[in-house]
Amino acid sequence: MVDINLKNIPYGLSMQLPVYLYLTKNLNKDYEIIGFYLQQILFGKFNKDNKKTLKELKRNNLKLKGYTLGNEEKLANIDSTYLDSELIHGMKLTSKGFGPYSKVLTQKEIDTIVKITDDKIDECIDSIVNAKFDINPKKIDGKNIGCEFCKFKDICFMKEEMLVNLKEYKNMEFLGGEEDDTN
Repeated sequence: MVDINLKNIPYGLSMQLPVYLYLTKNLNKDYEIIGFYLQQILFGKFNKDNKKTLKELKRNNLKLKGYTLGNEEKLANIDSTYLDSELIHGMKLTSKGFGPYSKVLTQKEIDTIVKITDDKIDECIDSIVNAKFDINPKKIDGKNIGCEFCKFKDICFMKEEMLVNLKEYKNMEFLGGEEDDTN
């Protein structure tokens, strides 16, 4: 499954989508970002769902997964089916606005993600230039996410006291979350 969660970007983690956003935004300052997504094109077994055909399951798995600017007029330019999207995973409009599974952001929140990404890239450059390669895997909510996929656990010099405990952001409150006109 594609991981698009942005809650760890203040720590420089889960940066794939933010880096794509940053690069696109910096490629041409005049680009208007309506959304940024990943599309899962390789997938294994499907969860059984007797209500859907195999074709429907495949189609659903190909939907874009990511974040969208919360502006209906602009969204309609890239997805004419956004009311109950056939293109963007979880995108739906209800009588009360965007549905609970719709991942919508304000323009201010998107700009904040670009800024955080820019800062994290600068931090990485500084660490490389200063030959700073500390062993300090991250632990969030009691889970060691820094060593999760490491193939070198048997030869690593990491000790328990080297783990860095980080605050878990549950609602992406670091983005500010303030309403704006989403341009």
